[in-house]
Amino acid sequence: MQEDLNPNNITLAIDIGSSKIHVLIAETIGDAPRVIGWSTCESQGVQKGIVTNIEQVSLNLRQAIRDATNMAGIKAKKAIVSISGAHVEYTSSSAVANIPERAEIQIRDIERLMQACVYNASLKKEYVPIHVLPYKFSVRDYKVPIEDPLFMNADNLECHAYIVMAKKSIVENLKKILTKCEVEVEDIVLSSYASSIAVLTPEERRQGAVCIDIGAQTCDLMIYSGASMCYGSYFPVGSAHITSDIARVLGISREVAEKLKVEYVDMIVQEGDAQRGLNISSKDAENKTIPVTTLHKITEARVRETLDVLAGIIENSGMRDQIGGGVVLTGGMTKLKNLEQYLHQACVMHPLPVRIATPTGVSGGFEILKDPEMATAVGLVLYASGYFTNYELTMQNTIKMRKSHGMQPTMQGLSSGFQEGNVQDLQIKKQVLPMQPKQKTQNTDVEGSGVKVGGDNLLQRAWRWLSQLF
Repeated sequence: MQEDLNPNNITLAIDIGSSKIHVLIAETIGDAPRVIGWSTCESQGVQKGIVTNIEQVSLNLRQAIRDATNMAGIKAKKAIVSISGAHVEYTSSSAVANIPERAEIQIRDIERLMQACVYNASLKKEYVPIHVLPYKFSVRDYKVPIEDPLFMNADNLECHAYIVMAKKSIVENLKKILTKCEVEVEDIVLSSYASSIAVLTPEERRQGAVCIDIGAQTCDLMIYSGASMCYGSYFPVGSAHITSDIARVLGISREVAEKLKVEYVDMIVQEGDAQRGLNISSKDAENKTIPVTTLHKITEARVRETLDVLAGIIENSGMRDQIGGGVVLTGGMTKLKNLEQYLHQACVMHPLPVRIATPTGVSGGFEILKDPEMATAVGLVLYASGYFTNYELTMQNTIKMRKSHGMQPTMQGLSSGFQEGNVQDLQIKKQVLPMQPKQKTQNTDVEGSGVKVGGDNLLQRAWRWLSQLF
């Protein structure tokens, strides 16, 4: 085994779900992450996205990491791991800074302004921010939001940021699980955020879109607008509830019910289904015949209820009018046969367009990488490779900058840690916003507001960036 070969290019991505644990090992050369090892196993000790047995999860994860490592031939010591929406809370904040002498806005100005947003938010002591995501910048001279203020000349810059925070105890428990697997946590990423990176198209991001990852026991939802995530939610229902419904109504075991769901459930009633029956037998029941239409009705009732609740969450977010890119569904539940056709026929979430997506953006040749269940894991690999929102403060309080067509570097390690002194020389207007985007967001439509720096070429931009580091 080639231990620690090119460690800066190797990503160990871990998605601990309620039903399965997914592990990917990828190598990034240039801008193209390539998966070189993977493993998936049953997840025990996790209920509705919440770890209930650290020892059991550690045991399963250790084996999954070992299998992926053996396939890749490379051992990674650091990992990027997902965290369920069940573990997090959200808030929004903003800050304003005056730029002396209308100077050119530098990366450090953006970083300090984002730190000021955290400072203004007055987070609870038991919580730690894992993502600080600026979803809107504005300057006094412009009447539209600014997508990227870097290198612009302005006398004023305002930042609105969405903050995802987790309890410190939850973060420590995740670290403890990985420590038991002899792996260090490099970063923690919200699962819905990771999934959105893997399934949303650039056009959907520009227009504003909803990404919903429907797993076995949870639905993680996020709304992308203004070049960033700006709303998140969580609903503790998933495809496993369909299995439970089938087992309960038909009086059969969960194992048989799961087989029926996977092999025979069809969201569209086919010609002849009314007369067709399925002969089943199980260790806890006599042979019985189940009408296919009964199986359909049980499944449809749960699916429709789940989607109606999700539609209600979108409506209550107050951002429905900003979702020009529609709703994108991914995750294990989307593998139900003819689900996309059912969504269109039933006008679910109308008038928003809905599509089902599989993860994209990584190579490797493994068919499993196209599985909707792998959306979060693939998104973690892409995140580690620099494909996230334009700017972000991480859990380590370091700033990251998105790769843009392979031209912009990822900024890491620039911060020396946030302290109150970092923001004392900024003229900050404290403006903590309410939780609901309906109240906090006036206009996040950035269509047509992209800014180009006149006369700048790549070499000049790179030189300015390097000059900031030294």
